[in-house]
Amino acid sequence: MLRQLFGGIFIIELKGYRTIVPNELYAGRNRIQDGILLTDSIHISKCKLLGEEDVVEKIVNTAKDINPFLTGVETKPSNELERLVMKLPEEYVRALVENDEDIINSIRANTPLQSYPKALRDFRYLNVIYSFVPSEMIGRIYKTSSEFNNALKDYQDNPRVRCDFIFELMINNNCLPDLGKINYFINNNVWEADEFVLVGSRYIDRRRLRIAMATVYEGLDDERKLRLLEDTTQTNLEVACLKPLKKILGHIKLEEEKEKKRDAIRAEMTHRFRDQLGGKDVTELN
Repeated sequence: MLRQLFGGIFIIELKGYRTIVPNELYAGRNRIQDGILLTDSIHISKCKLLGEEDVVEKIVNTAKDINPFLTGVETKPSNELERLVMKLPEEYVRALVENDEDIINSIRANTPLQSYPKALRDFRYLNVIYSFVPSEMIGRIYKTSSEFNNALKDYQDNPRVRCDFIFELMINNNCLPDLGKINYFINNNVWEADEFVLVGSRYIDRRRLRIAMATVYEGLDDERKLRLLEDTTQTNLEVACLKPLKKILGHIKLEEEKEKKRDAIRAEMTHRFRDQLGGKDVTELN
């Protein structure tokens, strides 16, 4: 369903769900689990499939654009990705932009993304996240789904507050795949195909998955609605870059601490040796 608000703004409606953030986040039925009142929610967006190559390219280009060792200009980071890139040592940055094989492989090894065929990476995919969230959050006002997700972090230690499943559907010529075909995949345990990918655990409630799938298809039944969805490609890419950078910076810090300990040991040994020589420097013995 598509509803027009005052001022000519259109919003997507999902049957049986309340709109929390227009065209992004929706809340469904309440349920009690272990004495906790929860609400099922659906978050919808669209994005391109991202792989290791995208992460490597993004990190390298960010280093070229904002790292003072290369630009000669001190730049204030505007996001977490830029902040981490600016913490890299000069020799590391220069090796990175020269496509040093060891560094590039280190980024690939720590990237939380798989590689997809180039043909699939040319498509946008509908991304659907189905979660159980505390019902007390639903009555608040959120400008974006990011605000909602930040508020959700306060409940991250509660095992009942969880993402139940995530699925992605190929958008081809502004249309979703045939629903009958997707149900065939679900019925036959096909969790990864060009048109459909179930992200994460395969041990899910299939009935709940089918209901959520049908709700999304009914709500996004024409190309105008798909165009209204937020494209999260760049945001997803920046988030994917953080893990390898944090891993690399952690390794650099560990090596620096090891070197400091080695320097301290060398200094202590030199001091003891001098004491044994009556305070003379080693060079004075020649």
